[in-house]
Amino acid sequence: MLEVPLVGRKYTWYKSNGTTKVRLDRVLVPDEWFQKWPTCKQCIQPRDISDHCVIVVKSSIWDWGKILLGQSMLGFFRVALKSK
Repeated sequence: MLEVPLVGRKYTWYKSNGTTKVRLDRVLVPDEWFQKWPTCKQCIQPRDISDHCVIVVKSSIWDWGKILLGQSMLGFFRVALKSK
């Protein structure tokens, strides 16, 4: 398993008062993933309601965040499997 390269923000979790910032969440993928999507990056989005930030995986080929909008996680896995 390899970590998808990170662009943008560095931290995925913030203490409510902002005194502590940590990178708890990561995107790990199998080696073969980079053969199919070599330009993919993980982008940490601004924190909203949760103390965790959303991570969106983007590629010049696919934007997984847009694929997930309005679909269940099962739909996401169907798209990923069909892409093979």
